[in-house]
Amino acid sequence: MSKELPAADRAASKRDDARLAHRVAPNGRACFDERAFSGRYPVMTDHSHQVDFQAAAYLYKWPSLGNSRREDRAPYMIVNGTLDQCIRDFMGKPEKTRHLYEIRTRSQPPLVPDVLSPEHVIELSRLREFL
Repeated sequence: MSKELPAADRAASKRDDARLAHRVAPNGRACFDERAFSGRYPVMTDHSHQVDFQAAAYLYKWPSLGNSRREDRAPYMIVNGTLDQCIRDFMGKPEKTRHLYEIRTRSQPPLVPDVLSPEHVIELSRLREFL
């Protein structure tokens, strides 16, 4: 037999639930489905932070001299494929030369800008392996 909480306790419980959801995603974009909610752990239903690794992307290489970018020249495309493929190709490059590459794709805020720096590509590679 389940016992209904008094109105004051229900209100406090809802405040606690909202506080927990805010803790999960401080940017305020998180939410939880009350039907799937059990206990004190919110179920995330916000899919805005998912990265589409099948999105079109291009791997570019900057011309270099002495392993340094030549800022007086434009980068050239070496791979035209998906974000996943470009990340794999980038990670296959020697670590010492990765600073010469960048990936261009459509922006997927807040995780993927339209031009990915080598550091950003490495982080997305880790995310891709985690998923």
